[in-house]
Amino acid sequence: MISQKNDVTSARKHVALFAACFLLLLSSCTKNNSPTSNTADPDPGIGGTIIFTLSNSSTDTVQSGIYALDLTYDIATLKQLAGNYASEPLITPDRNFIIYSLLISGSSFDIWKMGTDGSDNIDLVPDSKSSTDSWSSLSPDGANIAFNSVKSISHNGQYSLVTTIDVISSAGGTSHSLTDTSTTVIPWAPFWSPDGKYIAYQVSLPTTPTSYTIRIVSPTDTSQHFDVPVSYSVHVKSGPWWSPDGKHLVFTTPAVAGTLYDWDASAHSLNTINCTYQSVYGWISNDTVLVGKAGSAGTTLYKTTLSSSASLQQLTEIIDIQKVVISKEKKMIGILGKAENETEAGPFFYTVHFDGSNFQKVFAFSDHKNFISNDDEQYISWIP
Repeated sequence: MISQKNDVTSARKHVALFAACFLLLLSSCTKNNSPTSNTADPDPGIGGTIIFTLSNSSTDTVQSGIYALDLTYDIATLKQLAGNYASEPLITPDRNFIIYSLLISGSSFDIWKMGTDGSDNIDLVPDSKSSTDSWSSLSPDGANIAFNSVKSISHNGQYSLVTTIDVISSAGGTSHSLTDTSTTVIPWAPFWSPDGKYIAYQVSLPTTPTSYTIRIVSPTDTSQHFDVPVSYSVHVKSGPWWSPDGKHLVFTTPAVAGTLYDWDASAHSLNTINCTYQSVYGWISNDTVLVGKAGSAGTTLYKTTLSSSASLQQLTEIIDIQKVVISKEKKMIGILGKAENETEAGPFFYTVHFDGSNFQKVFAFSDHKNFISNDDEQYISWIP
């Protein structure tokens, strides 16, 4: 599994001995080209590993890929698990594997699987005729993967590229499509509900100008499908996010500022909530969401409930946010980005507790210029 540093707990009885071991450890990392460490000083015991996509330039195929940030010890370590523009990592429920998208050739991607230490890479769709297979979502039991598939299909003797939502076993094999091969309706970004009953995805409609909506389909019976009764002129800004119990789906869109959309999956009804925030980053619990208010210098994170009259509890200072991850097990939030008051180049990884306490900088990515920003928000995970 993901490599970790030697335990130095027994050396802490004497300060001098601890210091010597610490210096020796840093020296060893440098000589052996081990995972990158830095001098950030998080509280001991944050624990776990963050899996995400990182790039240090738009043309660097070596360092652009999937990384693991190990928070198990006092000094956080960074290790690359896969390069060549590997992206969109998802952790299987048993926490043994990562499902991800890998550049094969040109602009063509396939869905792959590897161990959480970067070993045993397997192409799950090697015989696919798709131009691109990407944007995957795991079923709650980890048995199946929904993903975008761009195919070349013959229509009246003319070949055209069409996009479908497909499903394949996590063990690989033959995929099947949940959507038709229309050339005018384009689906993308599937997101499996926590109870496994539905897959939500975005779709562009053949209107003038083009409009967008969210469609929901049963993965076992495609006749059970319906549209969320809303259309907008640009795609979703943040979300859609299923609540942990699968009863709600929330999202925002820049087309309608100051509005949070809440789809009630039980009643099949859409609620609109007037709000002062622009983004939603996921669910802290079944009734509490993590949201962001944007300003000229960045975004401030808050938590709130689904009500127009609900108060906002501030959790962070202003941050230029690139990704957010929520750990319900640790009751903590991780943020990739750069706080307004930072003097170093960054970017950084920060953590804060659900109650807003102990906001701290954990790691500085001094060797990397920016995070790949075209990943959906769901493609960052915190393995406890």
